[in-house]
Amino acid sequence: MRFRTIALLAIVAALAAVFAAPLAAHGAVTDNTLPGVPLGTGATRTGTVSITDPWDIYTVPLAKGQKLYLTLDGSKKGGEAYAFLLSPTAKRVDPSIALAMTLTPGGNALYPQTLRFQATTKASTRPYSLVVFGSESYRLRWKIMSSDVDDDVPGLPLTALTSGDMSATADWSDVFRAELTTGQAIAAELHKPANADFQLGVFGPDPNPATIYFNTTGGQVYPWPVNVIGFGAPHNATTERLFFDVPKTGTYYLQATAFNGMGSYELSSTVLDPSALVDVAWEAPAEIMPSDEVTATGRLLDSEGEALVDDEVIVQRYDARNKSWTDTSAVTTTAADGGFTLPIALDANSRLRVRYAGEFAEEAPTSSEPAEFNVHATLGKPYVKRLAPKRFLVKGTLFPRHAAGTRPVELRIQRKIGSGWVTKFVVRPTVTSSGEYSRYSTNVSVPSSGMWRVVAYHAGDHIPVKSLPTFFRAYQ
Repeated sequence: MRFRTIALLAIVAALAAVFAAPLAAHGAVTDNTLPGVPLGTGATRTGTVSITDPWDIYTVPLAKGQKLYLTLDGSKKGGEAYAFLLSPTAKRVDPSIALAMTLTPGGNALYPQTLRFQATTKASTRPYSLVVFGSESYRLRWKIMSSDVDDDVPGLPLTALTSGDMSATADWSDVFRAELTTGQAIAAELHKPANADFQLGVFGPDPNPATIYFNTTGGQVYPWPVNVIGFGAPHNATTERLFFDVPKTGTYYLQATAFNGMGSYELSSTVLDPSALVDVAWEAPAEIMPSDEVTATGRLLDSEGEALVDDEVIVQRYDARNKSWTDTSAVTTTAADGGFTLPIALDANSRLRVRYAGEFAEEAPTSSEPAEFNVHATLGKPYVKRLAPKRFLVKGTLFPRHAAGTRPVELRIQRKIGSGWVTKFVVRPTVTSSGEYSRYSTNVSVPSSGMWRVVAYHAGDHIPVKSLPTFFRAYQ
């Protein structure tokens, strides 16, 4: 359903660009112009959208703190209908600025869809606008409710044990706050009914309350807040666990959300003081060549300074493209002092750290300070025929492999003048991938016959290196 929804959104956005100006210029308020016609005071509404009448727009008055729960059913006759909610200040019918969108139930089912939204900004003199779009006869059912104190930031103080009730159609969110410091961790367990889908998320620090319930989906399965930074995971059929280490000091918010079902829950939480990786040292060759090893040594201690033994520590490498850390190798701390020795082979420039993942509700995760290592690239000697015409082929290899299509190699074309060599021009060929290597090749033209040579250079992302020169004689 996600890709079908995105395709329909693209169609609606295109239609909006075409129809927005003439519709806005229309004098009468209709269900085709913003802000729309009143949704009504009843609990249901029916309508039809089509290619020639692509959307219906309804006004929804919501005061600060009120919640809207809406379901959308279609006729199931081969068409599709969806809905999204626009802010009171919206100037155009555009799903990319939607505050919330209906979500399909999952699997192959299209209906019933649900939309949940809580107004967290101050009351506006203008209503929100609900847009139904697609090509389908539809039925809307809705209810508007008041919120509880724990539905929104600042929520309630997080305690070691708390309980409550949630429902996916009414009280679907409870928020708890905690003051946490860098290096601490929070371990939380949500015990719930087996037939209910209750989940945990953490966000902060110090988020803007106006964006906490900004439930735009963008094709996502669930409408989490845009600034959620950690998620729980199922531990068993009735328990959701969240284990989160605190990146910086501030106020954090733990949110329990009901996505499906209803019932009572119990939330237990523990705030753990930092454990520590101490005396971490890196040993590396003075000049690191590809496949050389660097070694990390150090000790792992708990929050009271006692050695943690028989626990796993991991060397992680930073992935700049995905802006995340990935595991490379692991070792278990010794029984004596929590010590460890971790070797890792390098084939490219690397940013490394040692990571301890912690133990749920017992020890906080911790990481060492990152260390940077630069590796020598290796350039093969450029290949040129010893006797070449003035236009000839130059090719060679580079290790480690670089992205295909890039130009990491510089070829300096030099002519012998007197007893020395003078660079006449520079060529930067693109590279292709060949296993763990990159290969480059390019055609070069020299302006005159005589003694020439080619030297390959590589710098930038590695320690500068140059190849052995290739000598050749160019002829007319």
